[in-house]
Amino acid sequence: MAGVMDDLAIGFVHGPRWDAYFGLSLVRIARELDISKWISYPSGPTIDIGRNTIVDLFLESDKDYLFMVDTDMTFSPQMLHSLHEKRNPDWVLSALCYTESGTPVPKVHATDDEGNEGFKVISVNPEKPLVEVAMCGAAFTIVHRGIYEKVGANYAHSSRPYYAFTERYPRAGEDAEFCARAAESGFKTVVDCTVVPGHRKVKTIGNTSVPD
Repeated sequence: MAGVMDDLAIGFVHGPRWDAYFGLSLVRIARELDISKWISYPSGPTIDIGRNTIVDLFLESDKDYLFMVDTDMTFSPQMLHSLHEKRNPDWVLSALCYTESGTPVPKVHATDDEGNEGFKVISVNPEKPLVEVAMCGAAFTIVHRGIYEKVGANYAHSSRPYYAFTERYPRAGEDAEFCARAAESGFKTVVDCTVVPGHRKVKTIGNTSVPD
């Protein structure tokens, strides 16, 4: 596995704690892959602000691609390397991530029996590893700076030009809006179904108050 990724920056939005497996994943990345630009930003309850800030900091760098990863993901250097090999300046490229309920996060456009437009979950086909979708999460993505630059120019009027919670997708999240803005700017969102990182969700049973 080639270890040099001179064109790539890593960015992640973090809360007050990191999942231990995410931390170990970063250690392995740092040990096995040569990536010189790391960008982190505390999100608190405003992950959209965090993501936009990371993009702005990335665009100030000399790197061509941003690998955005969430702090509840667990993954190997090979997964990042494999996704990086398929990078494309015209794609929002995502790994295949799953929700806590076990369904794929990426979705395609669909129309219900009453004619209402919405989304449906993708069908994973081993014979079709690269799938164009309507939206993906931002939990494990590689995006070229040109996509961010064009989306940012098209939405320069917004305080959150890239990732934003909007009325268009009130339940789908800030990353769905970014995919829509990328599509409107002439780019595709593509999922690599051969790269499947872990999505760790920890549930507390019982008292959830902060200990004294």
